[in-house]
Formats: sequence, structure tokens, C-alpha cells
Amino acid sequence: MKKLLLSNSERAFELLGEYAGVFGDNGGDPDGNAWLPSNQDNIPGEIAESVVKAGYGRMVEVQMATDEAMYRLFGFVREDPDQKMDEETFDLLKQVANERLSWAHYGAYGAGDSHWVFAKES
Repeated sequence: MKKLLLSNSERAFELLGEYAGVFGDNGGDPDGNAWLPSNQDNIPGEIAESVVKAGYGRMVEVQMATDEAMYRLFGFVREDPDQKMDEETFDLLKQVANERLSWAHYGAYGAGDSHWVFAKES
């Protein structure tokens, strides 16, 4: 699926209007090295196109994943499948993501609402 990746969030937010909220995480900025929207809502095509035409973003192919899926994506394997992820594990995931992906994270790590939005391009 294609999502809008912002290159100038401040200017893009002006054009996005009420849809700028899909780039926020509970009132704050999402974790990550890229401005990608959560999977909660879709931005209407004409609004996204206006941001692209203004030069404040571009459409990119993205994937979405849970914490566990990101762990496996990076080739990590747990010795004990019942072991819970901890802060150290999430720090490692973020470090590897920064090296390999354009990404944003929404929700609380390890919680039911935790999800990653990423593009394999940077």
C-alpha cells in the first residue's frame, strides 16, 4: 500500500489540515526517522496529491508490522519463545530500523496498539 512520506512536515501539515493527525502519536510525534502516517486513517488522494505537488512529500510503498514481526524481519530469534520483549530489545529494533528503513512507530512498544509503518528505501 502507498502512504504519504513527508519531507517538510510543518508545511505539509498546513496542507493536510485535519488529516495531519494521522502523523501524530497520542498528541506527540511518532518514534522513527521518517514522517509516515499510522494505519488508523487514510488521507484522501487529492489532499495527499496536493502535498506531493507542493514538494513537501512523496508517495511510497509501505509495510506495517507488529513488534514481533519487526523482530523476525531483522533476523532475530528468541531462545525462549515465551520471553517478553524488554526496553533493551526495543532499543535494538530501533537501532537496526534506523540503519535499514524509513520508519515510524505508533502506540506503546510491547502493547496491543504497538505498530510500525516502514518503507525499505533509505
